[in-house]
Amino acid sequence: MPDGVTGKGPAGSVGSAWAPASAMLMIVAGIVLAGAGFVVDPLGELSDSVLWFVSQGLIYAGAIFGVAVSVSARHGGVRKV
Repeated sequence: MPDGVTGKGPAGSVGSAWAPASAMLMIVAGIVLAGAGFVVDPLGELSDSVLWFVSQGLIYAGAIFGVAVSVSARHGGVRKV
């Protein structure tokens, strides 16, 4: 298995290495797509699909980072078994 994927725990828990990286990638992709939406025809307008993609990226990143903060705050982190 790749580094960061343990295969143990609930639903094949994902290690702390690539989950935040994928959330950051979604944020960057949303910013790039939104920026590109302003420079292509029609200039200065964002289509609904661009706004939908940006919002889904923010929701995904919020879920990834929110779960990590919640687990750390309530349980002092995730213990390895």
